[in-house]
Amino acid sequence: MKINQKIILISFIGGISVFLFWKTYNITYHPIIIDIEFQANALIDDHFQLFYSEGRYFDETLSVKEAYSPNGGFVHLTTMLPSGNVTRLRIDPGNKIDTIQIHAINIKSNNQILSFKGTQILSHFDLINLRVLNSSDSSIQLVQNQSRDIQLIYKQKLNENFDLYATQNTSHLQVFILFVTGFLFLMIILFSKQILVLLTKLRQWYQNKYHGLLHICLSNYSITLLAILGIKLILVSAQQMTCYSAFGHDDGLFVKLAYSLSAGNWLGAYNNLTLAKGMVYPAFIALNSFFGISLFLSQHLLFGLSCYLMLRAFYPIIKGNYWRILFFSVLLFNPVSSDWFTTRVLRDYFFLSISIIVVASFIAVYLRRQQNPRSYLGWVLVAGISLFLQQNTREEGFMFLPFLAWMSLLSLLVFLKKQKVVYGSEYKTSKKVFVKGVFIIVLPYLILIGGNLTIATINYFSYGAFIRNEIKTEAFTKAYAALTQVESDKWLIDVPYTTESRMKAYRVSSAFAELEPFMESEENGFLKGYPSGGKEIVGAFSIWSIRYAAEEAGYHDNLPQSQQFYYRMAGELNTAFENGDLQKNTNFSMFSFTWDSRYAQPTMNKIIDIIKHIAFFENYHPKPLANFGNLESISLFQNMTNTPAAHLTGNINNYTPASIVKIFLLKAIQWIYAVFHPLLWLLSILSFLALSVRIIKNGFKDKLVGLWWIGSLLFAIAATRVFLIAFISVSQWDAVNMQYLSISYPFLLTFEILYLYTLVNMLKVTSILRTKKKDDD
Repeated sequence: MKINQKIILISFIGGISVFLFWKTYNITYHPIIIDIEFQANALIDDHFQLFYSEGRYFDETLSVKEAYSPNGGFVHLTTMLPSGNVTRLRIDPGNKIDTIQIHAINIKSNNQILSFKGTQILSHFDLINLRVLNSSDSSIQLVQNQSRDIQLIYKQKLNENFDLYATQNTSHLQVFILFVTGFLFLMIILFSKQILVLLTKLRQWYQNKYHGLLHICLSNYSITLLAILGIKLILVSAQQMTCYSAFGHDDGLFVKLAYSLSAGNWLGAYNNLTLAKGMVYPAFIALNSFFGISLFLSQHLLFGLSCYLMLRAFYPIIKGNYWRILFFSVLLFNPVSSDWFTTRVLRDYFFLSISIIVVASFIAVYLRRQQNPRSYLGWVLVAGISLFLQQNTREEGFMFLPFLAWMSLLSLLVFLKKQKVVYGSEYKTSKKVFVKGVFIIVLPYLILIGGNLTIATINYFSYGAFIRNEIKTEAFTKAYAALTQVESDKWLIDVPYTTESRMKAYRVSSAFAELEPFMESEENGFLKGYPSGGKEIVGAFSIWSIRYAAEEAGYHDNLPQSQQFYYRMAGELNTAFENGDLQKNTNFSMFSFTWDSRYAQPTMNKIIDIIKHIAFFENYHPKPLANFGNLESISLFQNMTNTPAAHLTGNINNYTPASIVKIFLLKAIQWIYAVFHPLLWLLSILSFLALSVRIIKNGFKDKLVGLWWIGSLLFAIAATRVFLIAFISVSQWDAVNMQYLSISYPFLLTFEILYLYTLVNMLKVTSILRTKKKDDD
């Protein structure tokens, strides 16, 4: 290898390594705790405000307020600052006091403590609008100058007194990058000539094997797709994390489970929430934390990948780079992917991306069903892995299975028909090919079963029961279904089991009666969620209230114990139905859903509202909201997700000028969708109806029957989600928003672009035929 080639290669690898190292550099800081003990002379309640800064100036957005009530004695306040490179500190004791006596100010970080008492405070803090009345070694008494704001500003920089950096300030990914870079440099120095020969041979093999795929990857088309993805990432970079750490059933639960996984403790100690939700999303959080990558960057990249795979799946149908770029752009900039819920640590955005990949891979297999099965084996593997991830992310993932199974059945029938044509009605000579083809088509379901068995096995050895998700177990679903079937004189549409039903159930079930002190207690926060008051439990909280009470009663100390309890509760209630001690409703219950015939009309009315909501992309909010939780939990969120919180104070408008522009552009994109989407929807429906008439007229033997089946699949998935959200909004809580409807949007958009493309091509063919007929005449 010539010296110039060696320098270029080393420079190239070194440049990429430095860039990757810089992008993955993950600085975490030890939190700073401020502890102050003082006595204020004031007649009314006041608050003290703690300002912290990373630069020269203090800002209202970087401050923490703590209220206090002067009661004649010393007030002891402790505040933790968010993790960060804090250099300056300012204390505002309040603006409603006459005099203040400060006993001590303690600053703690990483087992280091700075303690200032009495006159030491005067040496280390500048007094603003304050003068000293008395001072001693144990305390100082200060008085306010006129009516101005009073402040104590720490004279030194905190990072000069404390080691604020966490002990692990580099990620595992950085260590890997350094190792690989060093190894490559060593190989280039020692074996430069052999490496050049090997690269030349690899390039020739690659070009011969894939017929110029490298050229395709570097084509204008590929670069355009990457540029579009880059623009999307730049726009959403204005959105930082919304920390709802106090939501113990959602965001807080996922981070807690991820923390346990990252520590190697599986899902942690067992309680009523440990196995209540799928474990895949917490595992995804833990994986990002391990590699030091921002969780939200990963989620946006995953969504971009899902859009590309959906586009790639339709390559046999959609021809022309312009149409493909349009397809990718419409899916990628879908406003649901930048709505504010995507800034929370929620599984919905991840579930959306994985669901797109699942459907795309099954469509890809179907469109390539007449090819050699080995040619679409990669799609089959993607289908199986993504299906396993989807089914273990959200509980309603099972609703995809009937549609996916139908697509697999159609693919299998076409494969069998092809084998019959090639080998005759007897499969003797093609038995090996036949078995291999059938195996490949059913492989996704085998991967799903294998993955589910693996999770259940780990749970068995960790918690003592062979289950994946406790909400779906026979024990709990039977107990919940029995309780919702207890007849009540008062029917409330959004209350699965009324107060009257609970009282009746307590009398006939000794198991459920053990929950009464906790179900009916004022400490049961789920009793306070019903809009019109009373002691009703709204549908959104119905299952969580039971599980909370069971845990308080001591039945969630271990998993086998909880399963036995729910079986006992279900058995006692069902026995009461059989004996006539309880009257039974004729409703249908599955998981946390209970269907009653009286839901039908309200659900249909709600569907009409949802259609309008989806058509115009209503209730879009790209700005993250204020956090909900204490600073310690927010610090944990930041460290686990490798992402800063958007707003550490109540001010949710502290954006830089660049971020303001990005938020404006995201809103402008939503406006474009809201204007053109209704028309696109109408044209695609008309195209689908026209194709349906043609397919039916030709007895499902038309060459476009495959396109019709795919359109039906996409529309059915979106329609099923619409029905589910309408039903939930009627029976449990108002779920008409982008978060819960998110699944509908990408499949509707795919349906619309697909059938707009079909309509254009049908019109083009019709025009050509008319022109040809005129020429013949």
